[in-house]
Amino acid sequence: MRILFLILFFALSFRNFQFFPGMALVQELWYVLCVVFLLAVYPLLKWKAHSRFTSFELYLLAMILLVPIMSAIPAWREFDQPIFYGLLSQRSSSLYASALFLIYVIRYKYFTLYDVEKSLLFLAWGTLILYLIMKTFLDPAMFDSYGNGFVIGDGTGQRSFRLPGFFIFFGVYYYAFLGFRKKSGKYYLRLPIFLKIYGKSTGRQKHKSFR
Repeated sequence: MRILFLILFFALSFRNFQFFPGMALVQELWYVLCVVFLLAVYPLLKWKAHSRFTSFELYLLAMILLVPIMSAIPAWREFDQPIFYGLLSQRSSSLYASALFLIYVIRYKYFTLYDVEKSLLFLAWGTLILYLIMKTFLDPAMFDSYGNGFVIGDGTGQRSFRLPGFFIFFGVYYYAFLGFRKKSGKYYLRLPIFLKIYGKSTGRQKHKSFR
């Protein structure tokens, strides 16, 4: 159950499936939960633990506050856009709160680094296989009605899926460092699987998909 929770936690925190059909509302709800944790739960946890804010926690809190403001104020000054709209457009900055949550649950041993490792590896292999199946058996043009988020074009009429590769990149770095640390070639052999299959599954649009 811990691994399953972390799989969902990371998938939503990295917005990996935000543009998939039916996931927009789920992602918006996750923003709300992050805000609730930040404003109601996190201060209570800090107060009960009598713990000081670390430099990294202060950095995350500053980013949550400054990123929306730095976007909203210029839009208000240049285009007379209401500041509230500018703040709302940057609601994804609330996801920094998920990092604060992860710090807390690991610090107090609700989850372990082993749990984190296994959940990220599952997402690395799972998204790799999912993307390959989508590219092989699905036609992106059939999903144009979902907007320019799930499917994107290259300007020549070619359509492709927008497939973020955050977890696949984790798999690449994970096996590269593991092979270097253990000095074993069996880990390096997994790298071409990630690189080749992911390249086929995203095609020429892979760099544009990381948004």
